[in-house]
Amino acid sequence: MSTIRNQRQQQPTKSANLSQKQWNRCENFVLNSQKFAFKAEAVSKNLPVLTTARKGRYSLIIVENYYKYLNMARWNRQLLDKYCKEYKVPVFSFISSKPNDQLKRIRIKGSSLWMWQNQRIQSLTATSSPIHKISKIGASRQFPPANSPSDWVLFESAPNFEPILTGTVKSGYERAVVVRDKGREDGVERILFGRNLTDFQVKMVFLDSLWWAMGDEKSVSMDRFIQVDIDDVFVGAQGTRIVEEDVRQLITAQHEFQSKYVENFQFMLGFSGSYFRNGDELEDRGDELLIGIVGPPKWSNALG
Repeated sequence: MSTIRNQRQQQPTKSANLSQKQWNRCENFVLNSQKFAFKAEAVSKNLPVLTTARKGRYSLIIVENYYKYLNMARWNRQLLDKYCKEYKVPVFSFISSKPNDQLKRIRIKGSSLWMWQNQRIQSLTATSSPIHKISKIGASRQFPPANSPSDWVLFESAPNFEPILTGTVKSGYERAVVVRDKGREDGVERILFGRNLTDFQVKMVFLDSLWWAMGDEKSVSMDRFIQVDIDDVFVGAQGTRIVEEDVRQLITAQHEFQSKYVENFQFMLGFSGSYFRNGDELEDRGDELLIGIVGPPKWSNALG
């Protein structure tokens, strides 16, 4: 990881390169949302230009279909791997199950890694790995049997590979859904995904992997800001407005957020003066209590 970071300092203008011009909408959205500069290429006979003036152009290579990477023309594959080794550039790629393939357990071409295709998992767990930034290590997510797809790709444990996200199958075996190839076999570091980004936990690991690969070149703050806006809190027809008990529940919820999640959390309420005390007797009491409470939520001008 440090060698990748050092390489970034020498070449700060590099961006991510994709192997196919048409990424699916989910993957494209992830890259754009993180403001990564990327270039999509449909690789055919020739690779895109990888270097300029003895400098690498790309910090990361993403190959949407790993089978195409494995079966790439020999000369192109040699050039790409040589570039990745010289400039310390990792490769990300996705492996999907072949629905009509009778083989369940397959050895990945040119590697000691074995994979299982067309698998159904019962849970997903983020394992201890330096890759993780936002994924919570050790957190496990259960899949109801009826809702779990049966086309996951899982990777067996191997000495030169590190599991990042694991899945447990019905028999109790735990295998990697996302695995890091440390590059000990051929000098190229890779992260392989046994699922596309339609699963939100896999998407989180993809984001973690992006930030890990880009190093200090793309530092993302972990600060997040949450605002819950209750607009025009006094607006509403009689019989539908807030009463005193609603106000107490609102304050209880605010205190719970403050004690458990965000210390300085406050609801944002929209103030509409012309609608104040415009309900029935119980609702008017609710309005008065909301205005007079100690330590109230924040108010915004709703131009009422």
